Amino acid sequence: MTRTELDIAATIASVADDLVVDTDAFVTTIKRRHRRRRRRQLAVAGGATLVVALGVGVPAALLGPLGSGGPVAAPTGGATTTARVFAGTCTVEKIAAPLDVQPGLPIGVTAMDPTGRYIAGTYGPPPTYGEVTASVGGQPVLWDNGVGRVLPVGGEHVNFVHVSSVNRHGWVVGTSSTDLGESSVAWISRDATSWEVLPMPAGYESARAAAINDRGDVVGTVFGGSSSDLVVWSPDDEGGWTTRVIDTMTWTTTLAIDDDGTVTAFVTGRQPHLWHSDGTRTSPPQLDHLPWVNPIQVRGDWAVATTAVPVGDSPVPTDTVLLRWNIRTGETDLIDGPVESIWLGATVNGRGDVAWVGTLRTHDGHEYALPDPPGARAVYPPVVISEDATLIASLDGSVWRC
Repeated sequence: MTRTELDIAATIASVADDLVVDTDAFVTTIKRRHRRRRRRQLAVAGGATLVVALGVGVPAALLGPLGSGGPVAAPTGGATTTARVFAGTCTVEKIAAPLDVQPGLPIGVTAMDPTGRYIAGTYGPPPTYGEVTASVGGQPVLWDNGVGRVLPVGGEHVNFVHVSSVNRHGWVVGTSSTDLGESSVAWISRDATSWEVLPMPAGYESARAAAINDRGDVVGTVFGGSSSDLVVWSPDDEGGWTTRVIDTMTWTTTLAIDDDGTVTAFVTGRQPHLWHSDGTRTSPPQLDHLPWVNPIQVRGDWAVATTAVPVGDSPVPTDTVLLRWNIRTGETDLIDGPVESIWLGATVNGRGDVAWVGTLRTHDGHEYALPDPPGARAVYPPVVISEDATLIASLDGSVWRC
């Protein structure tokens, strides 16, 4: 860094509450409170161009570390995660557009690591096929502590990219295809600067990646002919992958993989199955006392779903409610709420905290309001939540800090 750049950075830091300095190689966020005009060291790669964003008018999602937990491994470089304490009240801001892109395009958030440091999704207009427009799409993006970078995922004839999951090391997995469901491949980006296609098992034509754990194991689905089978990709010691097709299922939804390698999948809705790393499979009891169960998301032992209950004296279950469900113990908790918000979706973390439109309910039963984003024409449901419930995000990039 030149002396002139240091002088400029020091001058800006003396008048701004928050300063973000970014280079292609490293990102450092400097926080300065009022009346603490201390000069902070700026670690910047030599010869790189400074990109400085002032705190005035910049969303909180860009200015400070997101999420909680201690420092974690950071293959992408940059700042570590700073511990956060649940505040008891929630504020909302819009996550910033990624760097070096045209501003003002749609954001689609679809994943968050357990600490909240990494958020992943897409940026840009979703693809259109005839008269059908996808709900999300564009270029895949990884936000590291609020600073987003476009991932170089693509290829010839690829016109749809979906981001499925990100782990606490910033490894991102997803699916790309030539249309909304055919000729798809599963991919992974392990360093935010490159990507690779996960190997296709012999005899299959298409693959989708659903989730990744902190060991780097990826669970997904492979398709061949009329079959759809569960598959796990695991990193080997030589930088490659081992592939295991673990079961053949007629229809599976809501896939997840724990850090010990246990795969959770719901088959035709209400029936959960667990595939363990030792090759065994267990099937926890399904909820036969409910008329139907529509799983939305599963994290660890907990799932969130919708179901129906009777209204008044009628024996017919017609009122849609959220269901918080410990799939291993069978514990259930019916969550009443506005039907329109319940149908839109919800998110759950590994300790059983649930968030839906307008509300966060923590595992101890307390509820907290999630305010509407300022000026929002529509309120999107939360789709991801950190393990400590201090960070929640919706599909359109609204981020709640609690």
